[in-house]
Amino acid sequence: MSETKFNSVAEEPVYEETMTDLPNWVVWSTTDKRPLAPWLGHLNPCRWNGNLDENERPERAFEVAKNWAGHPGTRDITHQGELGDLGIAYILPFESDASILMVDFDNVRQSDTGEVHPIVVDLLSRLSSYAEISGSGQGIHVFVRANIPDWYPGSTFSAELDTETWVDGKVPKIEMYDRARVCLTTGQHLTETPPKAARRQKIVDELIREYDQSIDTIEDICDLEERQAKPRGSTVQQGNQSPYFDVDSVDVLQRSGAQLRQQGSGYRCAHPVHGSRNGNNLGVEGEVWYCHRHNVGGNSLMLVAVLEGFITCDRAGTNSLSELEDEEFARLCLLARDWYGFDGKPPARAIRGTALAYDLISDPESQIKHIYKITRKFYDASRPEDFGKQVPTLDGTVSKRGEC
Repeated sequence: MSETKFNSVAEEPVYEETMTDLPNWVVWSTTDKRPLAPWLGHLNPCRWNGNLDENERPERAFEVAKNWAGHPGTRDITHQGELGDLGIAYILPFESDASILMVDFDNVRQSDTGEVHPIVVDLLSRLSSYAEISGSGQGIHVFVRANIPDWYPGSTFSAELDTETWVDGKVPKIEMYDRARVCLTTGQHLTETPPKAARRQKIVDELIREYDQSIDTIEDICDLEERQAKPRGSTVQQGNQSPYFDVDSVDVLQRSGAQLRQQGSGYRCAHPVHGSRNGNNLGVEGEVWYCHRHNVGGNSLMLVAVLEGFITCDRAGTNSLSELEDEEFARLCLLARDWYGFDGKPPARAIRGTALAYDLISDPESQIKHIYKITRKFYDASRPEDFGKQVPTLDGTVSKRGEC
């Protein structure tokens, strides 16, 4: 174990040296952690996905974001007082270029004493790269030059580091991202770590192998509760059990960049896809949205399907998502999770679609009870663009989607 304690913090903000040279910065609200780009002229959460035109992209140079975060009196925007306190955030691009990988340790630091979990002390020594304290004071961010390896099924890795709790009754965790993430930075540099992100591909590979929990034992699989494997015929019942169907549609529209105006107990805006002559043809109240041009509407997941082109607005309605293949439905849920903040237990159809995408089953009607836990791990580790990549199969070999 390392003799270094990693409890010394820089008195002034110190950000990773090479990251500050890249134009990948936005700001974030310290109140609700929303990524913002107020220089675009609005206070809605900024869109930063891979489908934006160059003139729509929110990222700016580090000094621009730093200026907005540190000098509120110079903000040139209407209602500037609504911004509140801002931090600086770094965007990992949707297409990873091995520039930066973030290792995110959660629930690993006692904020009152600065004591770091002993396992993480050892991992910080192994990584030997720039590290900072998270916004909560209970986590640590490490930035390295590496990628999530191609042999791992997804572009995100997540695992528990210990079985015993450490902070506020929570177990310590590790997550790693190399793309499609907004990294909320603090500049609270741990001075016992280097000022730059070091090349650490070998260490990243080792950590994934050491802590990978995607393959469960046969005993664990057989212990699944019966409710986790209801037949496909009960899709509606399964859907209602998933929080993916209960997300506020207002939140979805805000993340899409729509300009909402309050009207009565709800909101109105121009339809983000097909527009509006009067800027008033899309109504939303809570979970439900309604398009007045096509006289259709639905829940928030259906709204994401329209926004991302899975279905056209005129075909939205009660059974419109059932027209999607299970794999497409799974990809829709991944987009909803990664781009629109959906969280919690995914719909059962998304798990089935993931099993099909990774060749864990071949028949859409197959029961998935015996592989539910494995498939859920694959889903949690996946990104929408991962479907079709090389993935590990249950017998330990590597195959591509559609190959034997």
